[in-house]
Amino acid sequence: MKTALITLKTDPKTKEEAKKVASSFGLSLSSLLNGLLLNVVKTGEVKFSQRPDALNNEMTKVIKESEDDYKAGRFHCFANVDDFIAHLDKV
Repeated sequence: MKTALITLKTDPKTKEEAKKVASSFGLSLSSLLNGLLLNVVKTGEVKFSQRPDALNNEMTKVIKESEDDYKAGRFHCFANVDDFIAHLDKV
């Protein structure tokens, strides 16, 4: 496989933290970045995600309310899409 060199500037702390993340997946930093680039090319998308502990207050509140509703039995299960649509027509 032919390779091309990409130079990336980042601060040393970010580089070291990224190397630890890559290592936790059993990858080198180069392999992790190459995988990210291949994914961007394949999907045409760039996705950034937040760790659950980094969620904002509003999202944390919504998740808690959903968990409370589930525990209290305030939810609906549907056997199929038609049942779901029929429910939506009623509300």
